[in-house]
Amino acid sequence: RAALQAKCDISIAELATRNGGDAVTVGGLLTKIARMRTKKGDPMARAVLEGIEASCDLLIFARTLESIGDALEADSVVLVKGKLDIGDGGRVTVLVSAIKPFNPTAEEIASADLAAVKEPAGGVFVVIDNAELSREKLDQLRTVLTGHPGDSEVTVQIRSGSASRAVLLGEELRVSADAGLRAELEALLGPGSLAEAA
Repeated sequence: RAALQAKCDISIAELATRNGGDAVTVGGLLTKIARMRTKKGDPMARAVLEGIEASCDLLIFARTLESIGDALEADSVVLVKGKLDIGDGGRVTVLVSAIKPFNPTAEEIASADLAAVKEPAGGVFVVIDNAELSREKLDQLRTVLTGHPGDSEVTVQIRSGSASRAVLLGEELRVSADAGLRAELEALLGPGSLAEAA
């Protein structure tokens, strides 16, 4: 996660703060891919880019589709470059100019993890296994967290084998660390998935 963020110039959650037409580089989980054709018959595709805190729409036209080959696979982690389009109601769409699978080297992961180290002053930790990361799981996690609003900041700890990475979520996802939150998170992610910071 930290390695992906190091390659981006903005998070998905922050896209709405930018202006239409701005060039951005953003990363996340590629979902809801729908291929179609324009009125002229040219191929195009729509998709959704998911992060833990937010999502955005992607619009991919023929020239970009031809260049990306197998990069457009559902539930793959990708790095996207493009320009912002802010629609009615503030929904953000990235008009994609380039998209590629994100496969960091061990050195990139280690370097980014060191740069991202932050000791939370308090709050709670939500532990999730990297193998369980999917659009559905992220949606469910957001639903649980927003259902228990409060003052405790949330750090998501993503485990992959013996390694782990920590992602501090935004203020809009602060929670009340009560028994109800613990029960819902453990039902979703398993026993021990919620821990309070010392």
